[in-house]
Amino acid sequence: MIEKIYKNKYMATCDNCGTGQEFDNWADIMEFMWEEGWKKKLVDGEWKHYCTECYEA
Repeated sequence: MIEKIYKNKYMATCDNCGTGQEFDNWADIMEFMWEEGWKKKLVDGEWKHYCTECYEA
């Protein structure tokens, strides 16, 4: 999940295990997820985000 947590902060969290990290902007989140191999999946009309460990399991 990606959510805005402060005025200028975002949080990327794995929807399975809860692992997460805070970022200053949307572009940094996308870069982090791509570099770390996170995957996204559309589930019941909502995007879910999974860290590499959870997606491979």
